[in-house]
Amino acid sequence: MISFFVLPAAACRAMCGALANLAVRPVDDRLSHVAARYGLVYTRYSDDMVFSSGTAFVRRSAAAMLRELTHVVQG
Repeated sequence: MISFFVLPAAACRAMCGALANLAVRPVDDRLSHVAARYGLVYTRYSDDMVFSSGTAFVRRSAAAMLRELTHVVQG
C-alpha cells in the first residue's frame, strides 16, 4: 500500500538546502553588514562561513569584529 501522507526522502534532500537558506537569511544579512563595515565580504555555503578581503586585515580589528559576530550569531 502506498501512503500519500509521507514525503519521499529525495524530496527532502532537494528542499533541505533551500529551507535552510530561508531560515538563516536574516543572520546572513546581519553578518554581511558587520563584515562590510570592516571591509570584508561574507559568504556561506551550508555551515561554512567565510570572511574574505582583497587587502590585508588588521589583527586589532579582528577582535572587535569577532565580538560583534558572536553577538549576531548568539542573538
